[in-house]
Amino acid sequence: MAKGWQQLHGRMARVDQCVYWQRLVRAEGDLTRPLLLLHGAGLSGAVCWGGLLPHLSRYRDVLIPDLRGAGRTVHPGGRDVPFSMADVIDDISELLDQQQIADMDIAGYSFGGLAAMLLKARLGERIHHMTLLEPALLERMDRALTIRVRDEYSAAARIIREGESPVEGVGHFLDLISPHRTRDSRVEEVAVRRLARRHEGFAHALDCVTAAISTTCRETLLSCQHDVISVVGGNSPQSMKDYHHHLAETRTGWSFHELPDTDHSLPFQKPRFLAGLIERRISADNP
Repeated sequence: MAKGWQQLHGRMARVDQCVYWQRLVRAEGDLTRPLLLLHGAGLSGAVCWGGLLPHLSRYRDVLIPDLRGAGRTVHPGGRDVPFSMADVIDDISELLDQQQIADMDIAGYSFGGLAAMLLKARLGERIHHMTLLEPALLERMDRALTIRVRDEYSAAARIIREGESPVEGVGHFLDLISPHRTRDSRVEEVAVRRLARRHEGFAHALDCVTAAISTTCRETLLSCQHDVISVVGGNSPQSMKDYHHHLAETRTGWSFHELPDTDHSLPFQKPRFLAGLIERRISADNP
């Protein structure tokens, strides 16, 4: 953790979930509006954003919840149960109210990127600058093909949940989400171990995203997004990069950055650069 941060944490009790959160505050920095960080499926907030946090120099206030199925957020009964994106957005919205956060900037990764877009659709102008790191739903221009490909993610989720070991299903997921990743054995082992740690919650998160992609009108959701920068790894599928180029060319207030020598694991591969990208695009007079 970078110097100067005071770390607060707690759990917010809801009827069907105890939502764990961390909030980092400090006196230094010229950006007083909080930054909300939403992690990817199968990762806790601390794991996903831990490498990035020491490189944030301008924000004074950062809120990091653990989303359903991950980290220290748990069902009151102690088991992992299926959930929807509406449940996730309800959790975040209630947490923001509990923390008395009226408006914010936001960065979301993968599953958390989809959550960020849905939260923007709900909260509107309360959300200002958005940074989306390979967000789910925006993986390719052809929406029908996107929905068909999600059947493979559902198959991976079934293997993770029902197979003899979750490792096979996690491997299948990695092949889908990051087919051109570096196959270094140590890196692969860390990634698999990380995602298999709470494998049932991870599988439910994959199913949650699949259901959301199948039922969400993408054009309507995109029409709600403003002041966005999306980031895609240089080694990620060309179809994803092409679609994000298209979004930047056709939508006002949308810019795109391709991050060389990275794949879907970009928060772990280039955290310093991503922190700088998030902060560099924001004016010093951020209220």
